[in-house]
Amino acid sequence: MKTISTIFLIILTQSVAFSQGTVNPDSNSGIDSRCTLNYSNEKWIITHKDPSPHVCTDMVIKSIPPASKAYTPIDLTNTIKGIYTFKKDSSLTISDEYNVVIEDLLTGKYFNMNTEQGYTYSVNRASGEKRFVVEISKNTVKPGSGSTASR
Repeated sequence: MKTISTIFLIILTQSVAFSQGTVNPDSNSGIDSRCTLNYSNEKWIITHKDPSPHVCTDMVIKSIPPASKAYTPIDLTNTIKGIYTFKKDSSLTISDEYNVVIEDLLTGKYFNMNTEQGYTYSVNRASGEKRFVVEISKNTVKPGSGSTASR
């Protein structure tokens, strides 16, 4: 009887955590929470190697819009509370002629893809609003002559 009570308590606890919609990347129990974020054919595409429902807590950016798309919103909505991260793929190279930043419209913070490897943010409540935008600008300082002129 004690075993059945313990199993019921575990199921009840997991149901409560699921219904609250909280993501804890450390508790994924081997589930791969990494997704790729690519810009292709005028839109952002998020992919995961597993076609079943999943939560992408780590988004690896593998491509960015062309320089002609200076201001591009990322079509991403986080509907589950938790900690999320954008990471620049190690194979993605950005020309020194341009500055590429992702602006977090909620916090006003920037992830400079030229100089930083990742940006971590939290979601405290579900929102359908677009929160992130990629901004591409021409670098006004020549490489090697000092810091960049933008964020």
